[in-house]
Amino acid sequence: MRKEPPRGEEVAVATPDCYCGRLAQLQTSWIESNPLQRFFVCPKSERGKKSCGFFVWVDIEMPPRERVLMAKLLRTKREVED
Repeated sequence: MRKEPPRGEEVAVATPDCYCGRLAQLQTSWIESNPLQRFFVCPKSERGKKSCGFFVWVDIEMPPRERVLMAKLLRTKREVED
């Protein structure tokens, strides 16, 4: 029987290779439609560089209510910082 990790804790994931054979980079989304969702991308996906297009979500999709709350918290954080 597989033991589920406690809620709210990050789960370690293996870093995949992107399509061009490099180790993918783990990043976090800061946009309101996918707040704090982690994903892997090609390391060449930075602006101005041509990447292989590799992209895969790490985290499962948040329930709609949690996504709205996280987006509101991120907006509030930005307002306070400004």
